[in-house]
Amino acid sequence: MRIHSAWAILVVVAAILAAGCRPQAAAPVQQTVPKPAVSAPAPTPAPASNLPLLTSESDVWNKVVAMAREEGRVTAYSFNLTGDVTKAATEAFQNRYGIKLEIVGGVGAVLAERIKTESNAKKYVADTFDTGVTAILPLKELGLLANMNDLPVLKEKDAWILPPVLDQADGAMLRTRLEYQTAVINTNLVRPGDEPKSFLDFLGPKWKGKKLATAPPRVSWPLVYLHVMLPEVFGDSYLRSLGKQEMLIVSTMRDESAAVAKGDAHAAVSTSIPTMVPLVKAGAPLKAVAMKEGTISSTPVVTVLKNSPHPNAARVFVNWWLSPEGQAVINKAQGAPNIRKDVADTSYDVTRFAPTKLLPLDEAALRTVARYVAEGKVDKLLDMDVK
Repeated sequence: MRIHSAWAILVVVAAILAAGCRPQAAAPVQQTVPKPAVSAPAPTPAPASNLPLLTSESDVWNKVVAMAREEGRVTAYSFNLTGDVTKAATEAFQNRYGIKLEIVGGVGAVLAERIKTESNAKKYVADTFDTGVTAILPLKELGLLANMNDLPVLKEKDAWILPPVLDQADGAMLRTRLEYQTAVINTNLVRPGDEPKSFLDFLGPKWKGKKLATAPPRVSWPLVYLHVMLPEVFGDSYLRSLGKQEMLIVSTMRDESAAVAKGDAHAAVSTSIPTMVPLVKAGAPLKAVAMKEGTISSTPVVTVLKNSPHPNAARVFVNWWLSPEGQAVINKAQGAPNIRKDVADTSYDVTRFAPTKLLPLDEAALRTVARYVAEGKVDKLLDMDVK
């Protein structure tokens, strides 16, 4: 009996040990996570503008990106990143860097005044600002823009349709996209053999009385651009002669394309092609014509504010905007041409327009354009009674 009892005890012990060796699904393993050691607060990161310029293979930009992620956000005051573009830009940028992009949309001149007011009060909100050049120039004159010549994307010298830096001396304004401006005709009214080949053709007798649509140069600038860019061809005498061709005066640049589409005018001397894209999609008989003098390439720009609350994140955002991914995402959503050669561009496919020669506007030309618009110089030469 004692032997049997001993064997019984051994069997029970073995069973207990075997059970202890089997994994127990109902009892998860509890891990003790050590508490982090208490350390002194991290020093405030230096602004990216204080970092040394990049060399071809440098880890400086990686440090900028790391500090940008610590800042965690960018506030963009924007005329261009609105509507469908807002969602596309914010999602793509955050997916790439984990940095929140907050876009405050509005009219360029209004946003510029807001930036000046915030600067005077030393309550800085905006990190970047994008709009037309003439709205940004006053901020540059006040010294409110940061230099961006050290962005890595600018080292890609052969990647551009147009150089991205508008103001080469201080690198405060970077082009973000193209906007072509040229003559537009009604193909039902203008036969192929009669298509204009030069802006000078519009002075010929066959165009008199055919109605050439234009808006006052104070709201439609292509004629002012021509006057400033090629004064030897489109000087005062050209505009005076053009004004005698019984022109159809409309309210805005968008109305120029609409008037030609309806047949109220045979052509618009020079207008913005994006205004005709939705009309062509709807079946309007419109055609953009590449003129031998060239195609005006108006370009919105982006800048980083000097007192940006998130200086590193701001620079990372602008660098991304000019990168292949940024150009593809934003300009596809805008329906606007890229400034990069290595990004497929389908924005003007519907119009089948391809410029043969670009007339890029530099800062000096844009300052002159702004002055002429303010003075109403071209309006007077065209004999437009515009108040």
